[in-house]
Amino acid sequence: MKIKCIIIKMEQQISSDDIEGFKVLVHEWLSIDDKIKQLKEAEKKLNEEKKKLNEPIMEFMSKNNIEDCNTSSGKLKYVVSEVKKPINRQYLIDKLSVFFKNTQKSEEITSFLFDNRETEQKVNLRRSIIKGISIK
Repeated sequence: MKIKCIIIKMEQQISSDDIEGFKVLVHEWLSIDDKIKQLKEAEKKLNEEKKKLNEPIMEFMSKNNIEDCNTSSGKLKYVVSEVKKPINRQYLIDKLSVFFKNTQKSEEITSFLFDNRETEQKVNLRRSIIKGISIK
């Protein structure tokens, strides 16, 4: 695999040993990234198969009041849990309108909250793949 880097701003000279070491690191990173992509594709297929099995298993356990199914590796449990829905802009406006009995005030508060949310920067490597090139 050929590696070519574009240096945006060079403040000091980079030695050829450093460049070669860097290329080795990039090559290894790309190799690992390819392996991760293949594993994720395999995981996706397995999760789809598992999802197809969920419904009939849960239906059988529910219909027959089975809470636990003992297996050689542990238990398969039928669990019902309640989760809270995410808070979005419309939900806030609706609930604050009921609380304050004032739609305009609730919209102002919601806008203030959404417009003044803190942001943070995360630095990461992201790979873009040239279309038409297969990764193997």
